[in-house]
Amino acid sequence: MRDSQPENISRRRSRRQGLLTRREQVRLAMLVALLAALVVAGRELGTRTTPPPPSPGFPEVGTAGPEKSLLDEVAEIDYQKLGVEDNPEALRLLLDWVSSGGPGAASSVYASYSDLIEFPGEYRGKGVFVEGQVIRVAESAVPGVLIEGQLMDGGRDIYSFFAPTELGLFEGASSRLYAVFYRIAGYENRKGELEVTPLLILWGAEPVGEAAPWWKWGAAAVAVTALIVFGVFLVSRYEAEDRRRFRQEVRRRRSSASNGTPNSAV
Repeated sequence: MRDSQPENISRRRSRRQGLLTRREQVRLAMLVALLAALVVAGRELGTRTTPPPPSPGFPEVGTAGPEKSLLDEVAEIDYQKLGVEDNPEALRLLLDWVSSGGPGAASSVYASYSDLIEFPGEYRGKGVFVEGQVIRVAESAVPGVLIEGQLMDGGRDIYSFFAPTELGLFEGASSRLYAVFYRIAGYENRKGELEVTPLLILWGAEPVGEAAPWWKWGAAAVAVTALIVFGVFLVSRYEAEDRRRFRQEVRRRRSSASNGTPNSAV
């Protein structure tokens, strides 16, 4: 019976002097829960991409455009190559319209790549907006057009555009483009294959805010939590070491007192 008592005391001491105390284990569990919550919140925030509203310079209500009948001949030049204009009068009418303000943000509707490709007649001469990454901006040789370029949306579909002014566009920017749909045009890709693209006449452009990918939020959460865990661990180890030294000092004094030797530290 007496032999088992020192063994039980030794076990209790080993549990108390383990890597983490019970209080430290509770702290660690709380920090792990915090880490999980931060990762989930980061993933949720990373999936939200809410474009900002039009900037104050954007007209909500625009001006009247050309009559639809004046654009009817454009249907005959659909699917010709980009920059080939058999009906320059229709292009000039649209360029003049967007230069005077365009259709306005309130009357512009979102149009997907498939909408414009499948129903060009329904969207011709109407205000639309598209979103994506600008992948090309260059000076144009088309009369009345200052710049031309291309935009790629999230589905990797390509839109081409003409603009009578620069509009602050640059390659690599995530943008929302306000435009008037003109026609379907053809262009050659890098492999020399013929592709089709909606051709837009721009009257406005603005940057689109993008949330950071969820893994970046998660990485930041891991880094912050790891730093907190490391700090708590250091503080806990310091407290544990301080308690250990205190116990050692108490045992030393008791041992000195029982042996009848004076304690010089007292």
